[in-house]
Amino acid sequence: MRQDENIEDYLPTSLPFWRPVGLLLDEDEAIDIATNYASTSVQPSPSLTADLKKEFFLISGGHVGLLVSLLGLLNRVPVSIPL
Repeated sequence: MRQDENIEDYLPTSLPFWRPVGLLLDEDEAIDIATNYASTSVQPSPSLTADLKKEFFLISGGHVGLLVSLLGLLNRVPVSIPL
């Protein structure tokens, strides 16, 4: 589905009682998951800035699988430590 589309555009008119279930995370939920996931699953545990967490949310569009996959990539990125 494109960003300018809405699930309601595809609903049959014969099911007016049907409402879609929101399966995407909102920004606060995504930031909470990013914080918890990074602190427990990424080693060494990175210190993610608020801006970076928000960018992860924006990139993933609230899709939890994509968000976790992006955060998982932090394990593969070399970390430089200032001397």
